[in-house]
Parts: sequence; structure tokens; C-alpha cells
Amino acid sequence: MAQLDENELVTVGRIVKAHGIRGEVKVVPETDDPERFLDFESVLIGPEPGKARKYTIKGIRFQPSSKGITVLASFDEVKTRNDADALVKSRLYVSEGALQLEEDEYFLHDLIGCTVVDVGGELIGAVKDVLEMPAHFIYLVSRNGKPDAMIPAVDAFIEEVDLEARRITITSIEGLIDDN
Repeated sequence: MAQLDENELVTVGRIVKAHGIRGEVKVVPETDDPERFLDFESVLIGPEPGKARKYTIKGIRFQPSSKGITVLASFDEVKTRNDADALVKSRLYVSEGALQLEEDEYFLHDLIGCTVVDVGGELIGAVKDVLEMPAHFIYLVSRNGKPDAMIPAVDAFIEEVDLEARRITITSIEGLIDDN
């Protein structure tokens, strides 16, 4: 069982298949920088945080794929293909503290609940979810008495993300925020 508070764990990848016969696994990274895996000494692996166990990283390699970079990981505790097969569909977790974020980086889950305003200060709503699309993320914003708005998380629209104030300021264009 995980020794850390489940609420402090962040998913950094998911195991999609075994690789080779010596216990290596293919991991689809759920981070913008797969090289972060090189900084981890261990990860928690399991179907959910409460059922995750600690695994010590023995090796990390990278493999280009049609969908980006795949991480090839080996662990001290996983020695055979059967051991690796047993981990397929599991998620890899680390504590938030294990991730070194740059000044302008943040965890997507920290955006949930942030108030969204336009550059004039007019309230638009609150971030309900962050959707991962092929080109970029979309902030799904719930609006009081109106349909949810979908705001692309791109520099053209996002002016400022202030996590301390729990506020995201956007530049709106005609048609971005439908008032129906």
C-alpha cells in the first residue's frame, strides 16, 4: 500500500504493455516532459492511488512513437515478462513534491475550481474540467444559468493563470463565449 496521502499523488504515466522478456514495460507518459522520469528513484504503481505499491526504478529509456515519446521502464521488483504483464493498465504515481515545476508550470488538477474572468474583469464562470485534445488542452468552464464554455488553453486566449488568487484571465473573441 502507498505510504503517501492519496490526495498528494499525481499520475505521471500508464503502463500499456510489457516490452521484451526481462520485465520492462511501455509507459505512455502523462506529463509534458517525459524526461522527468529520469529524476524519479521510485514510483507507485497500481490501478488507483490507494492500491498502488512502491517500485524502484532500475532503468528508463525513451522510444519515439507515432503518438510522441514512449517511456520504457524497468523496475527492481519486475523481473519477468509475466511480472510486467501483470502491471498492464496500471498507472504510475509520484508525490507532487517529486515533480519540479518551472515558474510558469502548474498541475492541471490545480485549475479545477479557478474563477475565469475576461481582461475587463467580467466573470465568465469556473473551471469544471480540463480536457486533453490532440492539439492542446481545453478548459471546460461552467457558467451560471448558461451552457458550459470551452476555452482553448493557448496563449492567444489565456492572459494569466494566478493560482494564488484561483483566477484565470482570458482574452475573449466573438464566438468564444456563447451567451445562449
